[in-house]
Amino acid sequence: MFEPFTVSAVVQSILAIVAIVVAVAVWRWLRVALDNGSLAAQNQALAQIAAYASVFVAAAEQTMSKQPGFAKLDWVMAQFARVLPDMDPDLVRSYVEAAVKALPQPAPPPPANCDDLAPPAQSAVTSHSNTGGRAGKRAGT
Repeated sequence: MFEPFTVSAVVQSILAIVAIVVAVAVWRWLRVALDNGSLAAQNQALAQIAAYASVFVAAAEQTMSKQPGFAKLDWVMAQFARVLPDMDPDLVRSYVEAAVKALPQPAPPPPANCDDLAPPAQSAVTSHSNTGGRAGKRAGT
């Protein structure tokens, strides 16, 4: 009825379990390695979009400084459509907005009357003050 287990059957069972554990570990390692590779490619693509956005926004500010913001945005989006036609426009727009936010802000214009901000002028006291032109002479001499 029952056949006794032999040593070779036990060893084969242990080897099968070890082989399954190793196969699962290798499969998980490969999956993580492949995911990391795809994440690196995605990060590289996003860095490329950010670089393009910075360049295009700076170019639009330089060449189209007198035009309104929406005209500059249209130009930048057209440049992206030429360079990266398959990119999601909403994603590109968010990178463009971030590049605009990163631009250096111009200094605020000075107030209309700058004299209001200047400290009041102090009268200089010299050795000729209040002496009636007798600088250096002692009173009573």
